[in-house]
Order: sequence, then structure tokens, then C-alpha cells
Amino acid sequence: MLNIRPVLLSLYYCLNCFFAADTFAIFLTLPMFVLSVVGVSLQKSSWFTVDDMIWIIAYLFFAIGPLQALDKGYFNGGPVDSVPFTNGQLIEAMAGVFLFFFIFLCIHLMFRKREIETRNVEVSERALLLLLGLNILSFVGVVVGFGGFSNLLAARYDKDAALTNIIAFPSMALQLATVFFIAIIFRSALRLNRAAPYVALTISVVLLAICQNPGNTARYVLLASWMPIIYILFQGRLKASYLYVLVFLSIIFVMPVLNLTSREGVLFFEALGSTDFSSGVFRLPFVDVFDMSAFQISFMKDHGYYWGQKTLGLILFFIPREIWTTKATLTGLDLGTYLQDNNIAGTSNLSFFVAGDFYADGGLVAVVIGALVVNYFFCRVLIHRKILINGVDLRSAVLIAAIPILIRGPLGANLGLTLQEFVFIAILTVTLGSKQKAEFDLPVGGRAP
Repeated sequence: MLNIRPVLLSLYYCLNCFFAADTFAIFLTLPMFVLSVVGVSLQKSSWFTVDDMIWIIAYLFFAIGPLQALDKGYFNGGPVDSVPFTNGQLIEAMAGVFLFFFIFLCIHLMFRKREIETRNVEVSERALLLLLGLNILSFVGVVVGFGGFSNLLAARYDKDAALTNIIAFPSMALQLATVFFIAIIFRSALRLNRAAPYVALTISVVLLAICQNPGNTARYVLLASWMPIIYILFQGRLKASYLYVLVFLSIIFVMPVLNLTSREGVLFFEALGSTDFSSGVFRLPFVDVFDMSAFQISFMKDHGYYWGQKTLGLILFFIPREIWTTKATLTGLDLGTYLQDNNIAGTSNLSFFVAGDFYADGGLVAVVIGALVVNYFFCRVLIHRKILINGVDLRSAVLIAAIPILIRGPLGANLGLTLQEFVFIAILTVTLGSKQKAEFDLPVGGRAP
């Protein structure tokens, strides 16, 4: 069967090369384009996988984004559009990104000859009552954690951050974990046509819609909330070719609308009518991650390296600053604060890829070391070790939904929710599941032989 993935990536890249404003941008982005094509070419499954999301996001953020934006040393649009860049700075920034994903690909290939370790856990319908109780309890926790319904339902720019307390995000993570388990049980019992799974799923989905909806929730949190449910209901059988097109169309059409509805509380149809989509194909909105990687090169030359402090703070992000008063701030926040203080950007909350955190601690050498550790752990623990729940790879579902924001970054500011989801999923799996002998060992492509 023809793998359509590299064809789609190649056609869109060539189209953007034809309309590129700066020939240098083609040479700059060509290595990441080739690496992305190699990455998607290795995917043998016809279904959309974690690898697919990694490579399409890397392709859009670090090949298409700079190819569309660069024009004679400037980025058209984005947080640093008034800052000039030399070719040397741009090359060094791209080198850090390329090294990170090249190391990911190499480690991935190292595991390809091994069978994926697979264990299936069965969760019976008898767990529904407990899961629904926990789901309702977590919903109450989310409401209380965000300071009441009025603050929870407010648009993001209208929320009072001072009202949010420490139980908000653990409650959110528990709510997500329980609704995912309820969806898995519902999907398993679908052919039995029983009422209980329908009732439990309906209640949990309604409560989730109150907490996470386009009028009050960040776009990436919306994806993290609803994408896994879709994945579960389709049992992971989401056609890769369709999802590639859907990701692309979502960035062009959906993200700008959600930007208005979630941040400013604009009604959906009003946002739809006031959004200009005409230039979307040739200038993807909100794809400015590489811009900040490039700005970091000159920033670090002026401020010096941190020699491990940033990476340590990233690893131990869960320790409150009130306890660890000397903990290093996030590199992305440093850059964002500098840009805002100098009236270059309107906010300090800007994107920042994790390779930049490593770069801040020692340049490209630190990027290589950090990429080796992170990618080995990621491939070994999350990609090549599967725990199926009623035959559904829930961890992959959560990862697919989280990867866009984790790559966009800053990682330290966005990793907490995903990790808390994994913790609750692990607890629920151990508590509610009965271990079953794996019926098969999954090949690397993710499908049973």
C-alpha cells in the first residue's frame, strides 16, 4: 500500500518553496523537511500514530513555518518580526532543532528491530460507578479550583488568576483520566447495548464540556481533552492520510477562530465572520516556534550559558518556587519577559521549543546531551512499551493530543497536566484493571500481525 504521508509533505513544501520570499529560507529548512519526510516514510501503519503527530508538528513548526515567514533576515509576523537575524544565527538555531529530531529518529531506529512490549489490562463494566463518582468529584474540584463557575466559564482574558488554587489542575487531570476510562468501557460494551455505559459517558462528557469548551479553554487544552475521546471511540483506527489533512486545516481555519472564542469570549459565528483565512495556505497562523529559537541565539550570546541550571529546573518543575527559591526560571519565560519589557512582543507567554532549554545550558553540545536523554526515555518507555486498556492504547491517545503543545512549549509550563494525567491513568489501571496475557506483540508500526 502506498504511504501517502511523504507525498503530502513534499507537495506542500514544494508549493511553499515556489512562493518563498527568501531563497535562503529554502536552504535553511531543507534539512528539517528531508528529516520529516524520512520520519513519516518509516510509518507502516495506515492509522495515525504518536510518530505521525511528532513528525507533522516538527514539519509545520520548523520547516514550513520559517519557510513562509523568513524574508531577508526578518520574520514576517510573530513575536520578533522587528528583530533582524543573521544567516549564522538562523543556521545555528536550525542546527539545534535538527540535532534534537535527528537523535530522536536514530534512537527510534535503534528500537525498530525489537518487538513492542505489550500488556493488555481489562477494566470491566463494574468499575463504571466508581469512575463516574470520581469524575463528578473531580468536576467539583475543577469548579472549586478555578474559584467558582463564573471564573471557570469566563474567557481566558477575563479569568482572575488569583482565584485559581492548587487543586485546579490535579482535578482537571483526574476528570480527563476518568472520562477516558469511561469512554473505553463504553466502547468495549457498545455491542452489548447496555444503558449504564451510555449514561456514564453522557454525564462525564457533559461535565467535561462545561469545564473545557471553546469559550473558556486554551486551544491546546481543548485538543488534550477531546482528541483522546475520539481516538478511544475509533479504537485508534484514525486514518493517517485524513488526519494529516485535518491537522493542516485545523491550523488554518480552526485555530484562528478558537483564538477569539477562548481568549476574548467572542461568539463562534462572530469569530468565524471576523477571521481572515485568505492567506492561511501560505502563512500558517501561530506557527512561530522557530522564531524564538532564532532569537535565543543572540540572547544567549549577551547573557551567557547557565551550565545545567535551566535543565535542572525543567526536570524538577513540580517543586514550587516558594520552596526552592533559587530555582532557575524557564528559558522561554526569560526571553518572553525581555521581549515584552522592550516593547518587542505584547506578552511574555510565547512559544519555546525544549531544545532551547538545553541550548541555554551549554550550546549545541548541551542540546545533543539533552536530546539523547529525553528521546531515549521517550522511545523506551512511552513508544516501545504498550499497556493496552481493553485493547486501547490510552497512553498513545494522550500523547498524540499533548505533542503539539509539548513541542510548541515552553515544556516546563505545559508538561504538568500531561504528567498528572499519566499518574491518574496509572493509578486507575492498577486499581481497576485485571492483567491479561498479551494476545500478540505489536510490531513497531503499531498493528497486530
